[in-house]
Amino acid sequence: MRLVEVQLLLALVCRVRGVTIGQVARLSAICPCQARRLVRRLERRGLVAVRRVLVSEPLPSAGPVGGWAVGGPAPDLGAISYRLKSKAVGPTRFTDVVFATPWAARLLGGVTPNLGRPLQLGHDLALVEAYLWLREHEPHLVERFVGEDFFSRRGRTLYGYLPDAVILGDAAEVVQVIECGAYDVPRLSRIHDSSSRAGIPWRIFA
Repeated sequence: MRLVEVQLLLALVCRVRGVTIGQVARLSAICPCQARRLVRRLERRGLVAVRRVLVSEPLPSAGPVGGWAVGGPAPDLGAISYRLKSKAVGPTRFTDVVFATPWAARLLGGVTPNLGRPLQLGHDLALVEAYLWLREHEPHLVERFVGEDFFSRRGRTLYGYLPDAVILGDAAEVVQVIECGAYDVPRLSRIHDSSSRAGIPWRIFA
């Protein structure tokens, strides 16, 4: 299996639930036509499935909108929520989205994506944009980035709260919480309460 194929599959079984063809191109540093060929090769081998879905495609992330660091002041959750909800979104249209198959998850020791909430797909694709931002600006965190499905596979949570993604340390401990979405203040409060109780910093992307 080619390195570019392994890297894409690892992202799909450990880090994110699904990706658009455009996101495949950016993840793999190839053009969109090459990305389509890459996906077709993996699809023929039963490693990915492609679904055409109606979704609002996210715009590229501009970075974290807010967060909290251990020992720092309490965040202004109202201001953070306002900034999150003010971000523009891309057009809503039918888009090909690529998902890992159970065979790919077994082959690479990952998980099959939880697709039980189809209306959350736009949020899942926005998390990919957060991951892509980290790849560009904080590449040392990329290999430690784990999505919620992989993180929760053995029932792990932060005091009952399941983050969108986490950054793991050398001993697989959570060292940072990553969130993404236009969340209201009660949701942000839950994120902050669970993270601060665990003594773990958090950041949220629009």
